[in-house]
Amino acid sequence: MLKNKKIALILITLIIFSFSIGCTKENKSSVENTKQEEQKVESNNNDKEEKDKKNNTEAKNEEKKDEKEVSEKTNFSKVEKEEIVDKKFQGENNTEWKESEQKKYSAIVEGKGNNGEEEGIGKVYLKENNTNKLWLLKINEIKDQKSPKFLYWIDDENLLVIIGHGYGTVSKGGNLYCINVKNDTITPVYEAKDNKHEVISAEKVKDNSGKTSLILTLNVYEDDNFIKSHKEKITISNDKVKEFIK
Repeated sequence: MLKNKKIALILITLIIFSFSIGCTKENKSSVENTKQEEQKVESNNNDKEEKDKKNNTEAKNEEKKDEKEVSEKTNFSKVEKEEIVDKKFQGENNTEWKESEQKKYSAIVEGKGNNGEEEGIGKVYLKENNTNKLWLLKINEIKDQKSPKFLYWIDDENLLVIIGHGYGTVSKGGNLYCINVKNDTITPVYEAKDNKHEVISAEKVKDNSGKTSLILTLNVYEDDNFIKSHKEKITISNDKVKEFIK
């Protein structure tokens, strides 16, 4: 009988010990799982923070890019008007007087011949037709032997001017700018990426809704000796036009 009691006691002790070990393992496993979950959450949080930082950096870079684009689009300089008191002024060796849309103003390039292709540095003159007031437009972009060559009116306030090399027979055109004769500003419309591309003409086109776009003709040289060339046309959309005629 005593022997049976001892055996039973031993069995109970073994059961309790086994149960204790099982609980310990379960608790240990639970603790490990908890730690793993905490590490996973911490890792996710770190990943989220890194992602947020990256997104913020990208957003700031995008803002800077947008600011740069806006700055480039609104890049302009002032045009100085010098009034000419000579009421009989007609200009010498100049292009034909070109009238604005509602004939409020007329403008010429003096010193470049009737077709604007003669060598030399030309000058742009603006005349108010109703009063016959006359101004010489002093343009900062006319420098380093650059000269205005051709003029085109968009409306009664905005005058397109092609400015390129004044000397030599290679250059047939230049870069295109817009002069606002009311605000006395000049804004780049098309500046060539290299000296093989140049604007030689601009044409204003209106669609059925009255929206204005521009068709530019470019002379593009194909060789380094500036001998062989071809013509290309590009369109300046109405949205782009509105950016530089404000």
